[in-house]
Amino acid sequence: LATVPTLARGRFTLQELVALVNDRPSRFRGGSLEGIVVRSEQEGWTVARAKLVRADFAQNIGAHWRTRVLEWNQLARRP
Repeated sequence: LATVPTLARGRFTLQELVALVNDRPSRFRGGSLEGIVVRSEQEGWTVARAKLVRADFAQNIGAHWRTRVLEWNQLARRP
């Protein structure tokens, strides 16, 4: 499994977060980042999170996840 890197820690304005998305190449594929996940943590637990996605990425999605049936992530057993 690949884990995503931590880009930064601290407090950021929306403009600073947009710059993080627009100014970095992806480490997992050619091209720019799809987006970033922003988390607020307290005592080691995530209490809030959001995803900021590049505008041109969101516009190229065929069927947005909000219009599909909810699918839970899971690992399949090997035969």
